[in-house]
Amino acid sequence: MANLAKLEFAALDITGKNYLTWVLDTKIHLEAGNLGDTIREESNSSSQDRAKAMIFIRRHLDEALKSEYLTWTHLRIQDFKSVAEYNSALFRITSQMKLCGDIITEEHMLEKTLSTFHASNVLLQQQYRARGYTEYNQLISVLLVAEQNDELLMKNHHSRPTGSAPFPEVNAASLGVNATSSGGPSFKNVNRHKGKAHMNNAPRNSEGACHRCGGNGHWARTCRTPKHLVDLYQASLKEKGVETNFLDQARPMDIPDPVLLAQIIKLRAQFPDYPIKSIRLDNAGEFTSQTFDDYCMTLGIDVEHPVPHVHTQNGLAEALIKRLQLIARTLLMKTKLPVSAWGHAILHAASLVRLRPIANHQYSSVQLVEYLIKEGYINNVICPCVFIKKSNSGFAIVAVYVDDMNLVGTPEELNKTAEYLKSEFEMKDLGKTKYCLGLQIEHCASGILVHQSAYIEKILKRFGMDKAYPLSTPMVVRSLDIKKDPFRPKEDDELVLGPEVPYLSAVGALLYLAQCTRPDIAFSVNLLARYSSAPTIRHWKGIKDVLRYLRGTTDMGLFYSKNSTDDQVLVGYADAGFLSDPHKARSQTGYVFKNGDTAISWRSTKQTLVATSSNHSEILALHEASRECSWLRSMIHHIRNSCGLTSKTDNPTVIHEDNAACVAQMKEGFIKGDKTKHISPKFFSAHELQKAKVIEVRQIRSNENLADLFTKSLPKCTFQKLVQGIGLRRLTKQLNLENAESGGETYQGEYP
Repeated sequence: MANLAKLEFAALDITGKNYLTWVLDTKIHLEAGNLGDTIREESNSSSQDRAKAMIFIRRHLDEALKSEYLTWTHLRIQDFKSVAEYNSALFRITSQMKLCGDIITEEHMLEKTLSTFHASNVLLQQQYRARGYTEYNQLISVLLVAEQNDELLMKNHHSRPTGSAPFPEVNAASLGVNATSSGGPSFKNVNRHKGKAHMNNAPRNSEGACHRCGGNGHWARTCRTPKHLVDLYQASLKEKGVETNFLDQARPMDIPDPVLLAQIIKLRAQFPDYPIKSIRLDNAGEFTSQTFDDYCMTLGIDVEHPVPHVHTQNGLAEALIKRLQLIARTLLMKTKLPVSAWGHAILHAASLVRLRPIANHQYSSVQLVEYLIKEGYINNVICPCVFIKKSNSGFAIVAVYVDDMNLVGTPEELNKTAEYLKSEFEMKDLGKTKYCLGLQIEHCASGILVHQSAYIEKILKRFGMDKAYPLSTPMVVRSLDIKKDPFRPKEDDELVLGPEVPYLSAVGALLYLAQCTRPDIAFSVNLLARYSSAPTIRHWKGIKDVLRYLRGTTDMGLFYSKNSTDDQVLVGYADAGFLSDPHKARSQTGYVFKNGDTAISWRSTKQTLVATSSNHSEILALHEASRECSWLRSMIHHIRNSCGLTSKTDNPTVIHEDNAACVAQMKEGFIKGDKTKHISPKFFSAHELQKAKVIEVRQIRSNENLADLFTKSLPKCTFQKLVQGIGLRRLTKQLNLENAESGGETYQGEYP
C-alpha cells in the first residue's frame, strides 16, 4: 500500500485499457521534470536523466508488466516438450513484439533457437550452426523431422529391441498413415535365393555395427536412417579423426505438413504474376492454429476451411494425390523404369491431368475460343463450352465437346458458321447430330425423337434380361394391405441379398435412364431405390419387372414435334400420392413440365415431411413444382434472349392440380386454421408466385393429371394413356405413321 501512495497517477493496467491516458500522463509528468527528451528516439540526454525517466515509468507500471519484457529473454527451446510447442510460442511472442514496434529478424530467431539448446546437446548445436542456415523455417523443419524420427526410433526400440528383429524404417513420419503412402510405390524385397547359408538369412541377433549410422543389428546397405542423422554421426566421427566410406541409400523424408506448406506459400508469394489469394485446408489441428493464420495473414492469403461431412469439399487433395500415384505407378510399370524415376513419373502424371481433353493436337481449344469470339460469338460464363451469336438473320449456337462441335440455329446462320469454321480449321461435316453424350437422336419428318435404345440393350444384356418376356407396365399395382405389399421393407425372417446380386448397379443404371429419356419408370425406380441398404428377393423381382418392361419398349423416347399444338407454351402438372409409403407414413411428390407436347422436366421423389392429410401432401408437391417452374422460366427466358427471340414472360405458367382444396388455398394464401396451422407458411410460396403472375394454379380432373404417372403404380390402360400424354413415342410406331402418310413401307416392332 505504501508503493501505491507514491503514484502520481494510475499505473498502466495489464490489459492495456488505460494506455492512452497513461501515455498522456507520463509525457506531462516527464516534461514537468525536464525529462521529456529521454523518451524520444534521437535524444542527447545523459544516462542519469534516462535512468530517472526509466525509474519513473517503471513505478507507474502494473507489477505483472514489469516482468513481461523478459518473456523473449527467458524463451528457451529446452523448456518445451516438443519443437512444435516451441515454434508456436516463438511465433506468438514475435507477433506481439512486432505489434509493439520491435523488429525480430531471421538471425534473431535462429540465434534464439540455437543458443537455448540443452547443455547435453552442445554437439548438435555446433552441427546445426555449421550448416549455416539463413532462414528460421529451414532450421525448424529439420528439428521437427529429427524429433519425429527420434520418437519413432525410440518406439521401435522399445517394441523390438536390437537383435530381435530387423532394423525398422525410421524415415516414415508417425502421422497415422503407412510409410508407403507419401512417396512412391511400395515394393517388397523378395529373396529369390534358396539355401540356408545365404548371407541375407544371417541370425537376427548379429552384433554387427552399421558403418553408416553407427547403429547395431543391420548393415550399411540396408540402413534406413535419415540422412540428417547420418550427417551428424559422420561429422562426430570426423572430429574424432575417424574416416569412413559408405553408400548413401536414404529415402526421401516426410516433412511435417505445416512447415512444408509454409515454405510452399512463401515460395509462391515471390511470384507477383501468379500470387496465392486463398488456400483451402482441412480441419486438422496443425492448420487451425493462430500462428499459422497469422503467418498467412502477413502474406495476404485468406485461409479457408471446408465444411465437415461435405464430400464436395473434403478429401479433394487426397483424391488428387492418389490419382497421381496410380498414374505414376502405371507409367513406371509400363516403361520398366527404375524406382529412382518416381519423381519424374509424378511430374509427368501431373502434366497429363492438367491437359485439356482434346484429341486433335494440331489446333488448341484456345485458338477455337479466340476465333469464335472474334467472329462475334458470346461465351457464357456459366457454361464456357457454349457460344451464342445472334443477328438480324437468325442465331447460331456452337456447343464444343472435346474435338466435336454441335451447331444449333437458323439455317442461314448455320451455313455461315460452318463456312467460317471450315475456312479456319480442318474439320469434317458429319451431318445432323445422331448421338450426343449417350443420347440417340432420330430425325423424323415431323420432328426428332430422343431415345437410349443402345444403352437399354446394354443394361439388359448386362443383367441377363435381353431375352426375357416383356411386360406392359414397369410395376404391378400395389395392394392396399400393408402386409401384402410386394415392396414393403425387409422383414425379420427374410434374408438380405448378397453382393453376388447386382442390386445397386441395377438401381444406378435405371436411375440414369429415368433422369434422361424415360420418365415412365421414374416412380418405379425411385420406389426400388429406397431399399438399397437391405434389398430382398421381392425387391430384386421388382427390378426385373422394370427391365422386362424396358425389354418391350427399347426404342421408346421423347418425341419433340416440329408442329406443336400448344405453340411451345410451358405447362406443368403437379400431384401427390398420399401415404405412398405407408410403412414410413410418407407421401410421394410428382410433377412434370411440358414445353409444347413433350416433357422437358419431371421428378418423382418421396416427401421428407409427414403429411397429415392429402391436402397437406398436395401443398408440399405444389411447392416443389412452383420452384421448378421459376427456374425453367428463367432458363427459357435466358436462352431466348441470348438467341434474339421474343420472350413470353408476361403470361403466367399454368400448373394443373387435381386437389380442389389446394387450388383454393393457393388463391387465398396462408390462412391459419385448425387444418392448416401445422403447415409451415413457406409452403404457400406458390400463392406469392401466383400474385406476381409467375404461375397460375388451375384445377384438373384426376384422370387427366399427367403427374399421376410419378406418384403411384397404375393399371395398363391408364399408364399407357399418361405415357402418351407426356410425349413418349416408340420409334417404330412413329416411322410407321410417317411412312403410312407418305405411302412407304412399315417396320415391324414388338410391344406387349
